[in-house]
Amino acid sequence: MKRHKKDKVQKSRLNELIDHRRKLLKFQRRWDYRKFQLILEALDIKYRTKTELYRKKTRKGCLQAAAQEKALSVKTEKLGKYKESLEAQKEEFFKEKEMLLKEIAEDVEKLDICPSEIEYTFVPKEVARKQ
Repeated sequence: MKRHKKDKVQKSRLNELIDHRRKLLKFQRRWDYRKFQLILEALDIKYRTKTELYRKKTRKGCLQAAAQEKALSVKTEKLGKYKESLEAQKEEFFKEKEMLLKEIAEDVEKLDICPSEIEYTFVPKEVARKQ
């Protein structure tokens, strides 16, 4: 290839041979990694996966990665704030829940209903307070 740079047939044949070798190395790597390493040392070649071969850094790719990283940081920050607000409301929620459960238990006792017969359904606060 050094002498005849424009020889397309030889170039394509060489690429075919390289691809075939890469395929065999890939198989050997999965089958027996120790032998794979010995082959690489004996041939004095470096083995790179296909993603490493063709992944080039571009301006667009770098900008997309930076945008994704920024979006992730904003998302985690918002989730952290939301979690803090939920933690602040937690105590009040449990107090209200306890009061409602006591009311339900009192109503069950007043109406003389067996607790296993009760079908619990979700009732919004506004509806419950209007009743």
